[in-house]
Parts: sequence; structure tokens; C-alpha cells
Amino acid sequence: MSIRIVNENRMGREPGYKIIEKDPAYVIYQGTLLVKVKNGTTGDIEVRPYVNSDDGTLTPAGIALDQNQQPPIAPTGNANPTVGEGYNYTNYNRGGLVAPGDDMIVWLFANSLVKSDDTWLVGTTVYWDGDNERYTDTSAGSTEAVGVLEDKVTVAGAVTQIKIKIKSFS
Repeated sequence: MSIRIVNENRMGREPGYKIIEKDPAYVIYQGTLLVKVKNGTTGDIEVRPYVNSDDGTLTPAGIALDQNQQPPIAPTGNANPTVGEGYNYTNYNRGGLVAPGDDMIVWLFANSLVKSDDTWLVGTTVYWDGDNERYTDTSAGSTEAVGVLEDKVTVAGAVTQIKIKIKSFS
């Protein structure tokens, strides 16, 4: 799991959307900043990760509450593990759908989503760097402000977790 929701506004969670198809496929972890885009063929609203070139043209939809990577695997009675057998699928994309969320407080765990060597001062703005697919405390011309840092966990000098009050993007 990449995030833990601490507090959320009842309107901050959206239904799941299909991920835009491309080759190679988009990789979405919980906590990835998402953008909604209308499919030109079907007219359906789909999601993909927010990239720096979206700055000024597309508004983020929120952070991914699901992910499309590493579905849970549970052991069976034999030596071969079976996907999903007797396992809780909470926080994994349901039928390929990923839900965005905003206006909430979350802990982000460092599976490369958090730039561990940043200063991370509590009370400062947190930014999404779409080109590097991670959160940073450094504003650049194309990074997107996502919220305010409320707390952090440091292990051996590296920031491993950050608690963010995610702003409302709507």
C-alpha cells in the first residue's frame, strides 16, 4: 500500500475510471496524481498519471486511491499461489478501474513516490513532479501544487513517509 487515508471529505472520493490505454501501459500506484481525459473514440472519461506538460492545460482529478500494479497473491493448498484466492482486494483496482480522490488527509509511503532527500518542512506546499512521478517540496515551473505537508517520518536521514492535506481540485 502506498497511502493511508487519515481524514476525507465525503465528496472527495470519486468512482473508478478506466485507465487510458497506451503501449507501454501507464503505471499507477496509490498516491499517483491523476488527470481525467475524454476518450476521443468512445467519449468515456478515463484517467492517466498527471505529467508536467499538463500544467496549465489540464486540472488534476486527485490522487489515485487504487493501483494497477501487483495484484494480491495468496497461497493455495498446493505450491502454486493463486491470484485473489481468499485475499482482500481493498486498494487494488476493481476491474481495471482507478478512483481519484482529493480534499483529504493522507500518509504517503515512500515506494519512490516521495523524494526522500528533500527538506520537507511542515506547513509548506507539497508538489507533484509528473516527469519524475513523485512528490517533492520544490516548486518548479511545471510542478503541480497538491497540498500542504502536515507531518513526516525520517529514517536514517531520509524521509520515508509524508502526511499531506490534499487540496480540492474541483
